[in-house]
Amino acid sequence: ALHALIGIKLTADTLRTQKQAGASYPKENRLFWARRISGFILIALIALHVGAFSSSASGAYRLLPFGRFKLAVQLLLVLTLALHVLSNVKPMLISFGIRRFEERSGDILFVLALLLLFMTAALVFYYFRWNAF
Repeated sequence: ALHALIGIKLTADTLRTQKQAGASYPKENRLFWARRISGFILIALIALHVGAFSSSASGAYRLLPFGRFKLAVQLLLVLTLALHVLSNVKPMLISFGIRRFEERSGDILFVLALLLLFMTAALVFYYFRWNAF
């Protein structure tokens, strides 16, 4: 939540500055907007993700049916998460004091690729397992 609030504040500051300057430089700020838009989409998809797997009925949580629509939403969540994380790896490393992104990028991209493939495979397996019975 704090991460989202900081992103919203920085976005508002950027929009205010662009309005005052009278120029937005969309080509130069493409990566900035990709980060912001993917973050806002993630917020919405996380809300759908939480509601996709359980519901509260008289204090008990039960799994809900997992159909094609929910699978598509969950895969979109993984894809958006990949875009958001990959577009923010370099700034994160710089904030940690690592100046040579290229030296670490191979390892980081490999680990992220494995995590994203695992998440995707788990969702697809869950979908087929749910709908097989």
